Amino acid sequence: MPIYVYILSGFIIIYALVFLLYKNRMRKTADTFNNLDLNSEARNAATYQMDYLEGGYAFIKEQLKTTPVDAFTSARAQHTPTDEAKDMAKNLVKGAATMGTVRFRTVHTPKYLVLSGDSLHLLDTDKNGDISAHLIFDRQRLTNSTLQETTKPGGSSFMQQKFGNYSLRTYKLSLNTDDQPIVLDLYSSFLNIGPQNQGSVALRVQDMVPQFVVGGNFLNKLGNKYPNLKVTTDLPNI
Repeated sequence: MPIYVYILSGFIIIYALVFLLYKNRMRKTADTFNNLDLNSEARNAATYQMDYLEGGYAFIKEQLKTTPVDAFTSARAQHTPTDEAKDMAKNLVKGAATMGTVRFRTVHTPKYLVLSGDSLHLLDTDKNGDISAHLIFDRQRLTNSTLQETTKPGGSSFMQQKFGNYSLRTYKLSLNTDDQPIVLDLYSSFLNIGPQNQGSVALRVQDMVPQFVVGGNFLNKLGNKYPNLKVTTDLPNI
C-alpha cells in the first residue's frame, strides 16, 4: 500500500481524536454551566479571587501592598482593524531596516484592573510580566469614564467562546484622563491575556468556573460603586 495512504489515514485519525476531545470538552462545559448554582457561585467569588491572588497572580497583591483588593480582572488594549494595520506597517518598516534578516511582531502585554474602595488601579506589564505602570483613577475620574458592552465581529473562535448557555461578553472601558482617554477591552470572564492581545479560556472545565465568577464579580462590584459603569452580566449581583 502506498505510503501516502498511511499518512492520510494518520491525519484522519488525529483529526477524529481532536474532534472527539473538543466535543467532549464542550459537552462537559455545557453540563457544568447549565447545572451551576449561580447564586452560590457568586458568593464564592471572594474565595476564587483569593486563590488567584495567592497563586499565579500574587504579583497583583504584592504591587498593591497593604491596599485591599475588592475585585479584579484582566484587560487588554483595544485593538481595532485599523490598529492591526498600523502594527503590520510598523513591523514591515522595522523588518525592512534589517534587510529582512529580522522579523518583527508587535507584542501586547496584559493589563489588570483592581477595584479598591472608590479607586480603580490599572496595572500594566512589560514583556517579562513585570509591572511597568501603576495608574490610579479616583472617584472624579471614574464618574467621567464609560463602560459599554460591545459586539465583536464573528470569525474569531475565541470571541465565540461559550460557558454553557452563557456567551463570553466583551466590554469597552474608556477611562478619563487629562489627555486622551485610556480605552481597554475587558470581558465577562477573567482571562489570561497573551502577547498577541488575545485572551484564553482555561482548558480544564473546572478552572473555567472561577474565571467566569471572578470576571463577573468585578463588573458587578464596579457597577455597584459607579452606576455610570454598570453593565449587564450573567453572574447574579449579590
